[in-house]
Amino acid sequence: MRRLLTSELKAVALFAVTVALILLFASPDSYLRDLFNRVDSACFYMCGKAWFSGMTPYVDFTDSKGPVLWFIYGVAHLLSPRDYTGVYWLSCISFTITLWLIYRSARLLLPTRRQAVLVALLMPIAYFYPYIHEEVKTEHFAQPLIALCLYGTLLLQFGRVLHRVTPPRVMAAIGVAVGCVLLMKYSFVPMLLIFALYSLIASRQWGCGVWRSALYFTVGLVAAVVPWLLVLLAQGCMQAFVQQYFINTIATIGQLHQPGSLVYMIIDRLLLLHVPFTTLFPLLTGAGALLFIYVMRDAHTTPGGKRVAVFNASFPLVATLWFFAASLPNAWWIYYYEICTWTYFFGFAALIAWLGRRHWMPSRASLIGVAMAVVAAVSTWSVCLAPINFFTNQHPARNTYYRYVYLLSQVERPTVAYWDIYSCGYETAVDGLPGTLYWTGQNGATPEMRAHQENAICRGDIDFVFV
Repeated sequence: MRRLLTSELKAVALFAVTVALILLFASPDSYLRDLFNRVDSACFYMCGKAWFSGMTPYVDFTDSKGPVLWFIYGVAHLLSPRDYTGVYWLSCISFTITLWLIYRSARLLLPTRRQAVLVALLMPIAYFYPYIHEEVKTEHFAQPLIALCLYGTLLLQFGRVLHRVTPPRVMAAIGVAVGCVLLMKYSFVPMLLIFALYSLIASRQWGCGVWRSALYFTVGLVAAVVPWLLVLLAQGCMQAFVQQYFINTIATIGQLHQPGSLVYMIIDRLLLLHVPFTTLFPLLTGAGALLFIYVMRDAHTTPGGKRVAVFNASFPLVATLWFFAASLPNAWWIYYYEICTWTYFFGFAALIAWLGRRHWMPSRASLIGVAMAVVAAVSTWSVCLAPINFFTNQHPARNTYYRYVYLLSQVERPTVAYWDIYSCGYETAVDGLPGTLYWTGQNGATPEMRAHQENAICRGDIDFVFV
């Protein structure tokens, strides 16, 4: 038992160091980046700061995200009140947990721990792919929850090698993950339900009925959601939460969608984005899923019979295609596909399993070498893209940013608003707070939202308005 614990701790330590080094160069929130040149992360940070400063969410300020995400950024604000390094450290924790869950998932499929560690060490190539890893967004903080769902699903499908698996606990854990995602960005929930579907079916091979599993899934989901709803009720903003997070967000998305057929929409998305990426990403992950099905075909001899085995075997391909299909309608920008990066797991796991069957097993030295190579490759690639806020880059936008910061610093705790434009984060370094409910521009903002912001500006309620 002590030896097992030591092995687990060594794996976690390796993951933590790898993630911290990669994010030091790849994350815009690290110590090597300046405060300017960010949009979404500045907005989330502002909302978290406003909440932790005593303002009422969805009444005094709002955005299209849920309270769980704002809480994460609120904690980041406590860690670093005037910069984003708190986000960097929370990102390190988040991805360390993610890699550990990926490792646990791979451990169910591969015969040795070192093979599983190797799979986890390869995953940062997908998670921090520089062309889409521009900012830390909701998709990144959702990755440990997705990894938990993946581990739970594979545990029910392949966990017979263990002496004991309790489907109710697994289903409850998946429910908790889905509940947390529901209050981060609810459009991700339909994607995660693919894990619940396959887990419900897989739980039958353990003698747990579908309805009982569904009940535990619901219990987990409710347990994750209720505490947050109680907080919102205590702050008297439940009705505003429903209006802003669900109704208004649905309305803004509707404003963005163009009329036309499904075929037109698909062609439009592929042409507007970076076509080589949008072509290669699903092709590579789809090929990886097929390779996984082939390599792991002997592992699907489940107690549920051939029909259950075939259904379980379809999980990698179906889950991969479902995540991409569910992302496509809202993928106006390439980073919307970041939620799909976990699907590379199947290809990496199949590759390591295939090499193992050809009698190649990673040594301890090779694991360290792979970790160093991944850190070097991703970090170098990120730096070579020359982000304008990297500390060595004297970009003119830096002077502009700090000129506005100086102006804001003349007022104690200034209130700000961005009229019909996105937040630029000028207020981060000077303890600025939202000056109105719709303090920043939103994609697809409705006429009512625009009018509300304009009325607040005309009344002179806001110290600084950026246009």
